[in-house]
Amino acid sequence: MRVVPVLLAAMIALAPAALAAGGFDDPRGDASPGPDVVGVTLSHTDETLAIAVELAAAPPLGFDEEAGYTDMLLVGIHTDDDLAHEDVEFWTGVHGVDPTEAMVVAAEPRGRVGTADVTVEGAEITLELERALLGDPEDVAVSVAAAREFGDEAEGAGGKPDFAPDEGAFAYALSGGDGPPWLWPLVGVIGGAALFAVGVVTLRRMIRRDRVGATA
Repeated sequence: MRVVPVLLAAMIALAPAALAAGGFDDPRGDASPGPDVVGVTLSHTDETLAIAVELAAAPPLGFDEEAGYTDMLLVGIHTDDDLAHEDVEFWTGVHGVDPTEAMVVAAEPRGRVGTADVTVEGAEITLELERALLGDPEDVAVSVAAAREFGDEAEGAGGKPDFAPDEGAFAYALSGGDGPPWLWPLVGVIGGAALFAVGVVTLRRMIRRDRVGATA
């Protein structure tokens, strides 16, 4: 009965979704001449929160010593219900001149609480930090800003920052690594169906064996 392996395969396929990612888009071409954010993806494990920011071009953040600028990426992390850009509980981010490590800074009381690991792949920058640094909230919201910073702001115009989203923040539920609330009931249904199918197969084999024994 092939339904059993099919159902079991479905359960295995669903298991990685327990750490499901939340993806958000941002319009392309709304930033110039600085970095252009085109997407933000949030994911988590029991211990960490990962914020992946995709920009329009690789490398995602540049710098030019002669021109005197560096691109920057700033991520605001909200842990309460106020999602205004100017009201965040934590900050993190990197500059194009050194995109290797990001500080995590609390807004109140203001101060560094740790660091985030930084990974750059193509046009995407991922910042991964421990959820404990944020007070291990049940959910978060993230707002992203990217811009070109000049060493002498009086001489250079960096263009307008690219905010993602333009207002508010991308909300994301942290569920202790257990994934979205709809997932495990679905896995339970599939698991129950698989067990039922196994029971049917076993019962049929027992009946068939009894019949063969009776006619022998």
